[in-house]
Amino acid sequence: VKDMQPVPVSLDKDRYITLEDNVPQPMLYISYPTVYMGHKDEAPLDLFAYALGGGKNSLLYKNLVETGYATNVAAYHSCSELSCTFDIYTQPNPAKGMELAPLLAKINASIKELADKGIAASEVTRLRSIIESSAIFGMQSVAGKAKELALGETLMNDPNYLTKGLSVFDTITAEEGIASYKKYLENKPKVIMS
Repeated sequence: VKDMQPVPVSLDKDRYITLEDNVPQPMLYISYPTVYMGHKDEAPLDLFAYALGGGKNSLLYKNLVETGYATNVAAYHSCSELSCTFDIYTQPNPAKGMELAPLLAKINASIKELADKGIAASEVTRLRSIIESSAIFGMQSVAGKAKELALGETLMNDPNYLTKGLSVFDTITAEEGIASYKKYLENKPKVIMS
Protein backbone atom coordinates (compact mmCIF):
# COMPACT_ATOMS: atom_id res chain seq x y z
CA VAL A 1 0.00 0.00 0.00
CA LYS A 2 1.45 3.32 -1.02
CA ASP A 3 1.34 6.18 1.46
CA MET A 4 -0.99 9.00 0.53
CA GLN A 5 0.70 12.31 -0.18
CA PRO A 6 -0.63 15.35 1.66
CA VAL A 7 -2.84 17.44 -0.59
CA PRO A 8 -3.44 20.99 0.63
CA VAL A 9 -7.14 21.74 0.95
CA SER A 10 -8.44 25.05 -0.30
CA LEU A 11 -11.82 26.71 -0.41
CA ASP A 12 -12.93 29.05 -3.17
CA LYS A 13 -15.28 30.98 -0.84
CA ASP A 14 -16.69 30.97 2.67
CA ARG A 15 -19.05 28.07 3.36
CA TYR A 16 -21.93 28.39 5.82
CA ILE A 17 -23.48 25.36 7.51
CA THR A 18 -26.37 25.33 9.96
CA LEU A 19 -27.21 22.27 12.02
CA GLU A 20 -30.33 22.32 14.14
CA ASP A 21 -30.86 20.19 17.23
CA ASN A 22 -32.59 20.32 20.59
CA VAL A 23 -29.76 22.04 22.48
CA PRO A 24 -30.00 24.71 25.18
CA GLN A 25 -27.42 27.01 23.65
CA PRO A 26 -26.25 27.70 20.07
CA MET A 27 -22.61 27.40 19.04
CA LEU A 28 -20.49 29.12 16.43
CA TYR A 29 -17.68 27.01 14.93
CA ILE A 30 -15.19 28.40 12.41
CA SER A 31 -12.65 26.25 10.56
CA TYR A 32 -9.84 27.23 8.17
CA PRO A 33 -7.94 24.59 6.16
CA THR A 34 -4.18 24.87 6.74
CA VAL A 35 -1.26 22.45 6.32
CA TYR A 36 -0.51 18.81 7.33
CA MET A 37 1.30 17.07 10.17
CA GLY A 38 5.03 17.76 10.09
CA HIS A 39 4.75 20.83 7.83
CA LYS A 40 7.13 23.67 8.73
CA ASP A 41 4.17 26.00 9.39
CA GLU A 42 2.40 23.61 11.77
CA ALA A 43 4.10 24.98 14.92
CA PRO A 44 3.68 28.69 14.02
CA LEU A 45 -0.05 28.05 13.47
CA ASP A 46 -0.16 26.32 16.87
CA LEU A 47 1.40 29.42 18.40
CA PHE A 48 -1.09 31.79 16.77
CA ALA A 49 -4.01 29.58 17.87
CA TYR A 50 -2.71 29.49 21.43
CA ALA A 51 -2.22 33.25 21.63
CA LEU A 52 -5.68 33.80 20.13
CA GLY A 53 -7.75 31.32 22.12
CA GLY A 54 -5.65 29.04 24.31
CA GLY A 55 -7.02 29.58 27.80
CA LYS A 56 -7.91 32.40 30.14
CA ASN A 57 -4.93 34.57 29.14
CA SER A 58 -5.89 34.50 25.46
CA LEU A 59 -7.26 37.44 23.53
CA LEU A 60 -10.53 35.73 22.61
CA TYR A 61 -11.20 34.87 26.25
CA LYS A 62 -10.60 38.47 27.31
CA ASN A 63 -12.70 39.94 24.46
CA LEU A 64 -15.64 37.51 24.56
CA VAL A 65 -15.90 35.73 27.92
CA GLU A 66 -14.61 38.41 30.29
CA THR A 67 -16.87 41.00 28.64
CA GLY A 68 -19.87 38.71 29.06
CA TYR A 69 -20.62 38.09 25.37
CA ALA A 70 -19.80 34.36 25.47
CA THR A 71 -19.77 31.57 28.02
CA ASN A 72 -16.74 29.90 26.48
CA VAL A 73 -14.36 30.29 23.57
CA ALA A 74 -11.30 28.47 22.26
CA ALA A 75 -8.99 28.38 19.25
CA TYR A 76 -6.72 25.50 18.33
CA HIS A 77 -4.78 24.08 15.41
CA SER A 78 -5.58 20.42 14.93
CA CYS A 79 -3.39 18.24 12.69
CA SER A 80 -3.62 14.83 11.16
CA GLU A 81 -1.42 13.03 8.66
CA LEU A 82 -2.84 14.57 5.50
CA SER A 83 -4.44 17.81 6.65
CA CYS A 84 -4.85 20.30 9.48
CA THR A 85 -7.48 22.84 10.43
CA PHE A 86 -7.39 26.04 12.44
CA ASP A 87 -10.57 26.00 14.49
CA ILE A 88 -12.40 28.51 16.69
CA TYR A 89 -15.59 27.87 18.63
CA THR A 90 -17.75 29.86 21.03
CA GLN A 91 -21.16 29.87 22.65
CA PRO A 92 -23.11 33.07 23.35
CA ASN A 93 -24.00 34.22 26.83
CA PRO A 94 -27.83 34.02 27.14
CA ALA A 95 -27.79 37.26 29.17
CA LYS A 96 -26.50 39.14 26.08
CA GLY A 97 -28.79 37.36 23.62
CA MET A 98 -28.36 34.19 21.60
CA GLU A 99 -27.37 35.73 18.27
CA LEU A 100 -24.18 34.39 16.68
CA ALA A 101 -23.50 37.23 14.20
CA PRO A 102 -22.16 39.61 16.91
CA LEU A 103 -19.83 36.86 18.15
CA LEU A 104 -18.49 36.31 14.63
CA ALA A 105 -17.77 40.04 14.35
CA LYS A 106 -15.99 40.03 17.74
CA ILE A 107 -13.92 36.97 16.74
CA ASN A 108 -12.88 38.61 13.47
CA ALA A 109 -11.98 41.82 15.32
CA SER A 110 -9.94 39.84 17.88
CA ILE A 111 -8.02 38.01 15.15
CA LYS A 112 -7.18 41.34 13.51
CA GLU A 113 -6.21 42.83 16.88
CA LEU A 114 -3.76 39.99 17.58
CA ALA A 115 -2.29 40.24 14.07
CA ASP A 116 -1.84 44.00 14.46
CA LYS A 117 -0.33 44.04 17.95
CA GLY A 118 1.68 40.82 17.59
CA ILE A 119 2.27 37.91 19.94
CA ALA A 120 3.95 38.65 23.26
CA ALA A 121 7.18 36.86 24.14
CA SER A 122 5.45 35.54 27.26
CA GLU A 123 2.91 33.75 25.04
CA VAL A 124 5.70 31.98 23.18
CA THR A 125 7.27 30.86 26.47
CA ARG A 126 3.89 29.78 27.87
CA LEU A 127 3.10 27.78 24.71
CA ARG A 128 6.42 25.95 24.94
CA SER A 129 5.75 25.07 28.58
CA ILE A 130 2.22 23.83 27.91
CA ILE A 131 3.18 21.70 24.94
CA GLU A 132 6.14 20.16 26.75
CA SER A 133 4.18 19.44 29.94
CA SER A 134 1.26 17.97 27.95
CA ALA A 135 3.65 15.63 26.16
CA ILE A 136 5.23 14.54 29.45
CA PHE A 137 1.88 14.01 31.19
CA GLY A 138 0.60 12.10 28.17
CA MET A 139 3.43 9.58 28.50
CA GLN A 140 3.02 8.82 32.20
CA SER A 141 1.20 5.59 31.40
CA VAL A 142 2.30 2.65 29.30
CA ALA A 143 -0.68 3.31 27.01
CA GLY A 144 0.47 6.92 26.55
CA LYS A 145 3.99 5.84 25.61
CA ALA A 146 2.66 3.20 23.21
CA LYS A 147 0.32 5.76 21.61
CA GLU A 148 3.15 8.22 20.91
CA LEU A 149 5.49 5.54 19.57
CA ALA A 150 2.77 4.10 17.33
CA LEU A 151 1.65 7.54 16.13
CA GLY A 152 5.20 8.49 15.17
CA GLU A 153 5.92 5.20 13.44
CA THR A 154 2.57 4.95 11.65
CA LEU A 155 2.19 8.54 10.47
CA MET A 156 5.75 9.84 10.25
CA ASN A 157 7.84 6.65 9.85
CA ASP A 158 9.72 7.60 13.01
CA PRO A 159 8.80 6.24 16.46
CA ASN A 160 10.82 9.10 17.98
CA TYR A 161 8.81 11.77 16.14
CA LEU A 162 7.53 13.26 19.40
CA THR A 163 11.04 14.42 20.33
CA LYS A 164 11.57 15.99 16.91
CA GLY A 165 8.13 17.57 16.97
CA LEU A 166 8.77 19.13 20.38
CA SER A 167 12.18 20.48 19.35
CA VAL A 168 10.49 22.73 16.76
CA PHE A 169 8.98 24.76 19.60
CA ASP A 170 12.45 25.56 21.01
CA THR A 171 13.13 27.99 18.18
CA ILE A 172 9.68 29.23 17.22
CA THR A 173 9.20 33.02 17.21
CA ALA A 174 6.25 35.35 17.56
CA GLU A 175 6.99 36.68 14.08
CA GLU A 176 6.55 33.19 12.62
CA GLY A 177 3.15 32.96 14.32
CA ILE A 178 1.98 36.22 12.72
CA ALA A 179 3.44 35.20 9.34
CA SER A 180 1.48 31.91 9.50
CA TYR A 181 -1.70 33.91 10.16
CA LYS A 182 -1.07 36.08 7.10
CA LYS A 183 -0.35 33.05 4.92
CA TYR A 184 -3.20 30.73 5.94
CA LEU A 185 -5.94 32.75 7.64
CA GLU A 186 -5.94 36.42 6.65
CA ASN A 187 -8.76 36.99 4.14
CA LYS A 188 -8.87 33.26 3.40
CA PRO A 189 -12.12 31.33 2.90
CA LYS A 190 -13.38 29.31 5.84
CA VAL A 191 -16.25 27.10 6.96
CA ILE A 192 -18.61 28.80 9.42
CA MET A 193 -20.98 26.45 11.19
CA SER A 194 -23.83 27.43 13.50
